[in-house]
Amino acid sequence: MPKAPETQITKSIQLDGQHVEYHVRRNTRARRIWIRLEESEGLVVVFPRWGSLSWAAELLRRNKEWVLQAIKKHEERMAIAPPPLGKGRTLMYRGRIMGLRVQSLACPGPAVKFSRGEFIVRLPNPESPVGEVLEAWYRQRAEVVIGRRVAYFAKRLGLKPKKVSVKNQKSRWGSCSSNGGLNFNWRLLLAPPGVLDYVVIHELCHMRHPDHSDRFWALVGRYCPFFDKYRDWLQEYGPLLRA
Repeated sequence: MPKAPETQITKSIQLDGQHVEYHVRRNTRARRIWIRLEESEGLVVVFPRWGSLSWAAELLRRNKEWVLQAIKKHEERMAIAPPPLGKGRTLMYRGRIMGLRVQSLACPGPAVKFSRGEFIVRLPNPESPVGEVLEAWYRQRAEVVIGRRVAYFAKRLGLKPKKVSVKNQKSRWGSCSSNGGLNFNWRLLLAPPGVLDYVVIHELCHMRHPDHSDRFWALVGRYCPFFDKYRDWLQEYGPLLRA
């Protein structure tokens, strides 16, 4: 869905002796005040049109147990995050852990092959950036996989997106523009197939309901009955895929 107009300021606070940095954001499309931990921004307090941004510190103090526990869980998840692409011996693909083997060969250019549960990256130059080669492969493959899933569910929903794009979004898994364009994060290819399908259905349903109303979630549930499980998976493991 279209990104709402926002203003944001950064502050810090002491909670039980722990220094916590947070962001205060006003989002004119929000309906109530939110405290959440975002993958890219960290701790964020979101205000709708109403309310003074100066309330944020007191809200955090009132909810300090939740805040500190959320920060602790986030740090624990990030501690076990996989290394950046090409820096380790394994890769995530469609929710599975795959082996990675890098070969230096006399070949026209970099190539990525997938065979027997293993990725093989062939490089003409041993100094070539493996991560960039792998990301290019993932993005190309994501365009194919996501394109097929969008076509499948769009037909079931009776919708015709104007454009489907795969991008390297920092904080979003998908978005739907007001003119019917859909954008998806290539890292969805790291997640299990059901999670990818949930995001595709989610954004397609925004073409019918550009909000998160009860009607929107009812439509999502019609085509993705276990969407809450996939949504929870993204919240729990999404930060690991972005590391």
